[in-house]
Amino acid sequence: MNKQTMCCANVVFGILLAAIAAAPLEAAYTTGNLLTDPSFENNPLGNYVQILGPPNNTNVWGAEMGALSGAAFGITPASGAVMLGMSDDGGLTTQSFQLIDVSPYAVDINANLVTVDASGLFNTPATIAAAVSSVSVTYLDNTYASLGFSIVGSNTLSGGFVDNNVTTWEAINIVGAAVPANTTYLLMQFAYNNASLFDSQGVPGVGFVDDASLTLTAVPEPSSLLLAALAAIGLLAWRIRK
Repeated sequence: MNKQTMCCANVVFGILLAAIAAAPLEAAYTTGNLLTDPSFENNPLGNYVQILGPPNNTNVWGAEMGALSGAAFGITPASGAVMLGMSDDGGLTTQSFQLIDVSPYAVDINANLVTVDASGLFNTPATIAAAVSSVSVTYLDNTYASLGFSIVGSNTLSGGFVDNNVTTWEAINIVGAAVPANTTYLLMQFAYNNASLFDSQGVPGVGFVDDASLTLTAVPEPSSLLLAALAAIGLLAWRIRK
């Protein structure tokens, strides 16, 4: 390759690098917390049956067996003045729910670009030695049919359970779970195993939750301009080698 050709190649190479630097990416974002009243401060609990079924109310908390509470059993809310208390409902687990409409993010969700992070803080009275709890997110289509779910349990905590230290709240987190295409709604759920809420004397207790969070993150793909520039650089490099 002569000097003139090399000079031209260097100029073109520089232009292509500049194009890459300037090439816009699809918009990347992480949403704010999509949950309504994540710290349980402002609204009464709704009917959980109307969250899980018609009319499928969104943006309201519901609990199978639960109540909003101020400080209790030596436990102070993690933030604000209110926390959610969950107690034995007679089944395997006692659960609370919120349904979130994520249709505004449909384009990115259907392109498989979106992940979800979800979390909550857990605490129990000192008489409950080893509570078992979990955070889960269920992915629902526009007919409310399930497309799957993500769940993380208290077995991920350092001691394997929600401990009985009333002065500390323990976080359970879902991190970077892929949201499947065609997801229209997310069902956020907290749960305590009922049997684990009984103390050593067989007296049922209460498990508390506070400071819930659910966010979406879109991971963008390169724009067509960027891909074209990369292809051109590859071709130019091949020609220079010749």
